[in-house]
Amino acid sequence: MLSAILLLPKLWDSKAQETDNERSAAPGTSAPLLPLLQRFQSIIYRKDTPHSKGDMHLLSGPLSPNESFLRYLTLPQDNELAIDLQQTAVVVMAHLDRLATPCRRPHHVAL
Repeated sequence: MLSAILLLPKLWDSKAQETDNERSAAPGTSAPLLPLLQRFQSIIYRKDTPHSKGDMHLLSGPLSPNESFLRYLTLPQDNELAIDLQQTAVVVMAHLDRLATPCRRPHHVAL
């Protein structure tokens, strides 16, 4: 998955250098990847849906920048719409970070 995500900015860079001033986006810097983003958005893990009152503390703390980004992200409705490859990479990485959060151990610093 990470190799595919790293490919997106490389493809964008290779095509973006060919732009001219009359186009808003160079051909090849976007693709109809909205279904992929919707799929990542639909994956739910335990923190997304608290099941008990004890789990409510998970939603009461401050949001990380990544959580804020995903919370306020609005995806277009048109599945045929071409999405910028760099933006797609950022959104997929944000979702991977969100999904990996429950697997991370808290880092304790010894003083």
